Parts: sequence; C-alpha cells; structure tokens
Amino acid sequence: LRAVQIAAANNRAEVERNLGSPKQVFDALEREIRVNNKFIGCFAAFEPDYFKDRGRWFEAYVYYTDSTRLESRQIGSPSHDYFNGVWYEKGLSLNKDDLGYLTSPYFDNSVDSSMYCSYVLPIVDGKGRKVGVYGVDLKYLWIYSVIADIENNVKDEFYIEDDEVKNEELRMQRHTLYR
Repeated sequence: LRAVQIAAANNRAEVERNLGSPKQVFDALEREIRVNNKFIGCFAAFEPDYFKDRGRWFEAYVYYTDSTRLESRQIGSPSHDYFNGVWYEKGLSLNKDDLGYLTSPYFDNSVDSSMYCSYVLPIVDGKGRKVGVYGVDLKYLWIYSVIADIENNVKDEFYIEDDEVKNEELRMQRHTLYR
C-alpha cells in the first residue's frame, strides 16, 4: 500500500505541474494511469469555477473500461456534486505533505459494478493554494488481497519464531534430561 501512496503523490505532482488547462489535466491523468496498473481510475476534482469556461463543477476522470482501453470524462455536475463528498472534504482538509486519505469501501456501478476505495490528496497550485483533490480508484478486492498477504506474512513469521522457540525448548529439555 505504500507504493500506492508514493505513486499517488507523484501523480498529484504531475497534475499540479499541468494546471494550465483542462486538456493538460486530462493529459497528465492519462499519462499517470498508464504507468500505474493497480489504479482503475484517477481523477482531479477542482474547487468551484477553477476552470471558468468549464463552469462550477470540473472533475476530470480517466479510467480503464477494460484491461487495455482508457476513457476520459468530465464527471462533475449538479447530479455529481462532489464538493460535499467526504472524500473531497477530507482530501481538501489535508496538508500537502500529509499521507492522504483512503475512503471506506463503496459500490460503484458506473464502470463495472465493483467495490472500490479511493485514495485522495489535495491539489496545490504554484501559489500554494489548495485548488482541488487528486485521487485514485482502487479495487477493494485488490486492497483486501494486499492486506491478507501482509497478514499471512506476519503469521508465518510468528509461527516460524514459535517453532524455533519450541525446538529450542525441546533441545534444552533433552540436554537437561541427559546430563
């Protein structure tokens, strides 16, 4: 999961370097998702009227429709008023150097009817102002499998140590018996 944090921070920096136009934001998102195969989608949601020609809501979203095809959409709208979303508020409340915020799992049927989590960070412009939230969508099953692998590795480590301790105890008991 640390790799997700690092990649998201690097991707956010790419978006921050490309705040000149909506097209530059979309291009940055597309470049970044192509090199991060665990991301199902990535987005940049901006403060009201940040891009004046795009109106109040501008949320650029780039996502995989299948394993090879990307689609780009502007998904901010009155029906997707992200300004009041917990992920947006939490992302905007973070400092630039904070680790980010991982949402609780949620169901989304707009792409493939799966459970997702989003990892979000604030977008900061060249003047140091928070102007939006960058985020990546991750399949919940992938996150769950990563956590299960970590859990199994920890258990294996402890079981090995337990076995080593038991073997040492047995060796000591034998040594004491045969003295």
